[in-house]
Amino acid sequence: MHKLKEFLAKIVDRNRILRALFTAYKCAQNQGFSAEVDRRSKISIFDYKALAKELVEYPYFYIPDCNYYGLYHHLLGYAGLGKEDLNLIQKHYFYIEHGLVLGTYANQYNMGKAKLITTLSPVRKSYIDGIVNGVPTYVIGPYIHYCPSLLSADEIIAQKAALGKVLLVIPSHSIGSVTAQFDERSFISSIHEKMVGYDTVIVCLYWKDIDNGVDAIYLKEGFKVSTAGHRDDLNFIPRLKSLLLLASEIFTNNLGTHLAYALEVGVPISIYKQKVNYKEVQFFKSNQDILKNEQNVISSRFDRKQIEDALANDDRLVLNQYFGLDQVKSPVEMRKLLLSIK
Repeated sequence: MHKLKEFLAKIVDRNRILRALFTAYKCAQNQGFSAEVDRRSKISIFDYKALAKELVEYPYFYIPDCNYYGLYHHLLGYAGLGKEDLNLIQKHYFYIEHGLVLGTYANQYNMGKAKLITTLSPVRKSYIDGIVNGVPTYVIGPYIHYCPSLLSADEIIAQKAALGKVLLVIPSHSIGSVTAQFDERSFISSIHEKMVGYDTVIVCLYWKDIDNGVDAIYLKEGFKVSTAGHRDDLNFIPRLKSLLLLASEIFTNNLGTHLAYALEVGVPISIYKQKVNYKEVQFFKSNQDILKNEQNVISSRFDRKQIEDALANDDRLVLNQYFGLDQVKSPVEMRKLLLSIK
């Protein structure tokens, strides 16, 4: 059965009409998606369990990464475009690398389906250009630049008045097939040291970690818990932007896309250095490529050292190389880019 699915997937991959039919079929199975996203947009950012509940996949776009976190949805909105403005090539042959990736790993399988690739930074572009031939790659900087805050300016002001000075904690997070493991007690002790002078600590948990019950240890300490929402929620990044705008400082124990986003919105960052291990709980070949590939492990360590040093010294030249802070596009530039897919 698995080999049959792989065979059928390859057939669909090669044909624009079949890609359109596949996404239409998948979307038809979840016609309440838009209403549910709208309903969740009105839920309090602190009702984290409701926001983290499973959300059935609704693939507007054929390549999965484009649907995650509402990425392509917000690029289109920023450019003044809707799905109806795209032809089948522009809709289903676009690829966005969905966050910060350290090391030499790249999702060659999904990149191989694309006719245009976008990524966060010049460092990533150099890796991608070395493994993907004949497909143009563009650097567009932090994706949070291209979406609005879910909370309005007035709502942000009201929340700040109620919360006071906020320390926003973003722990290393799990994904569906890989669990992040670290010394939670040590991290919590560091939060208590860091929170002196702050009125409120908000811990922003990834939806998968809420599902795994990670919230309990933070609630026990009296911290508030929030989340950006489920991965398939179109308001994931707008909700995360709201949380960042509430914060006076970000405190984290790992390097991730949230660092680029914090720098983009102008929030200071502190990093608690501790070992984070990733345990595979379900086999995927891509996990093996990331976790056990020696070249990738070595290059990841180099990237981490570069970023940590740059953050400590506010070295914008290096930060720009890893986060593309100087590469964000105007609405006109983004529109031209997205419509250039042929």
